[in-house]
Amino acid sequence: MDASKSDFGAAPPPESFVRSIEHNEPVLIMTDNQTSALGTEKAVRKYTTDGKEITYEWMGSGVKSSAHWEGDTLVIIGKVDSGGAEIVVTSMLTMSSDGRTLVESDKLSAGGNDIGAFKIVLVKQ
Repeated sequence: MDASKSDFGAAPPPESFVRSIEHNEPVLIMTDNQTSALGTEKAVRKYTTDGKEITYEWMGSGVKSSAHWEGDTLVIIGKVDSGGAEIVVTSMLTMSSDGRTLVESDKLSAGGNDIGAFKIVLVKQ
């Protein structure tokens, strides 16, 4: 993660965030490793890009998620129950033309209302 180009709004950025991606259309496996003040978390998401729902564990909560293409943008929609309220995270992932930079722009909503947004810029190692 390029922290200087990422934007976490009012929340502090993670100390580190590394994502590995395996992609063989329609199968997409993303493994995220994040270290923050809350500790170290690892999430492995195994998508098919046809919109089928998957479930994975993140920060102690079960997340229902699906992925599909809209042109060259990968759209991932995740839903998590937070104390009885459903939080929806809509992620738009776009790759630079040189294939070196992945930008993930996320919107968070609850009850149809926007409650936050953040951007993660990842640079290929």
